[in-house]
Amino acid sequence: MKTKNFAAFMLFTMLSLLGQNVCAQTNEVYDTNSLDSTSTMTTVQYCATYDDLKAGHWSNIDSVMVVTKSRTKQMWWGGKDFKFDSDNKATRRLLRKEAVAVMYRDTLLFNLNHLKDRGTAFGRGYARGYKMADGRYLILYFDVAKMYAKSMAASMFGLVGGLAMAASSNKLAKQNVCYIVTPGEKKVTIINEKVMPDLLKDHPDLLEEYNQIKKKERTYAENIVPLLQRAGVLGDAE
Repeated sequence: MKTKNFAAFMLFTMLSLLGQNVCAQTNEVYDTNSLDSTSTMTTVQYCATYDDLKAGHWSNIDSVMVVTKSRTKQMWWGGKDFKFDSDNKATRRLLRKEAVAVMYRDTLLFNLNHLKDRGTAFGRGYARGYKMADGRYLILYFDVAKMYAKSMAASMFGLVGGLAMAASSNKLAKQNVCYIVTPGEKKVTIINEKVMPDLLKDHPDLLEEYNQIKKKERTYAENIVPLLQRAGVLGDAE
């Protein structure tokens, strides 16, 4: 088994053995419902390009299966909070590889298929997005690069040694961070204490408030998003 695949398998095994279930669910009536995932058949809107997204040019697509997954299960599937599927091959390809964003009900979701965090690919799937005042976008998900580093470490030390890291890995999977997506670029930027001073440059009071946050919690989305909204940098969730 290749090192990368073995690392992902090891991390999934560790989280499964701990019996932790990290859910990312919506308040829908589902066709199927389980502890690991929920799904429903519906119509969604999509944008094929960032120009379409910027202009608000959405196209409808029918008979789409919307699947939300626990993050524990995502370690196995390699997906994100949301996954879209269809019996139609062309539709399936469009949603997996071509669409840059999907609007599911009133939730903006970004296709992460081509995005990378510090050299680590996000993989297939979608994550929640916000529109920023400067034309960029913010997406919420766990620290992908850090999670990959932990999975690699687990593969080096084997199952017994890897189990010692399972608790921290599971905690990491539950914790959202913020990434900035620049339209047309594959590389995303994680929002941390190096980035926040620029985002809050016109709001020294908010920056001071941010600097009072514990150092290890300065990437947490629950600490960052409210400050950016108060500064007018970030609107409400799409």
